[in-house]
Parts: sequence; structure tokens; C-alpha cells
Amino acid sequence: MPAHFDVISVGEAKVDAFMTLKDSNHSAHLIGSEICFRYGGKVPVEQYDLQMGGNAANVNVGLARLGFRTTLFAETGDDALSLLIHNSLAHENINLSHIIHDKNTASSLSMIVNFKG
Repeated sequence: MPAHFDVISVGEAKVDAFMTLKDSNHSAHLIGSEICFRYGGKVPVEQYDLQMGGNAANVNVGLARLGFRTTLFAETGDDALSLLIHNSLAHENINLSHIIHDKNTASSLSMIVNFKG
């Protein structure tokens, strides 16, 4: 018998990298509301956190936490980021049977930067 789902989402499952830069960072500076870095320079990071993201994945997590049976139609790569996505979805009790793992696809990563608050 086919599985029954309350919600089926289609979209991205990606990884968000939250980076907090050191306030005393000489490799970065603010110009208005923009952060500028030296081309080719290294930027010291004080703290970082990798979390699963993507609109469809986040909707599934919220609905699963409310008790809905959810599944996600998405494509990920076959890399360490994909493993983080897979484990995060499994931890939230989201059905993984419609996730496609493609070894020729790299999982998507977005960076969120916090500098001087």
C-alpha cells in the first residue's frame, strides 16, 4: 500500500553556513551596509554553524514538528553536505524516499555572515 502523506513539498534542501567574523577583523570592513573583503585574502571566523536550509526542507521541518506526515521531493549531491541534509531530515522524521542523490551534483551551500552585529 502506498505511503500516505499530509504534505508533499517540492524544492531545495541545502546547507546554510552561519559565520560570525571577529569584530577586530582586519580582513573585512563595512562600507555602508556592505561587507568588503580583500580579494584573495583569508577572513578569520570566530564561530560557525552548519544547518540544513532551503524553503521546501524548512517547511517540511516545521510541519513535521506540528505532527504532519511529510515528504520532500528534492535532489542533493553525494557529498558531506548531502549527508548533513539527510541526517537533519531523518532526525525530524521526514520521509526520505523521494530524495534523489546524484553523484554528479554538488549540494548547495549558502553563507550568512555576521560582522559587528
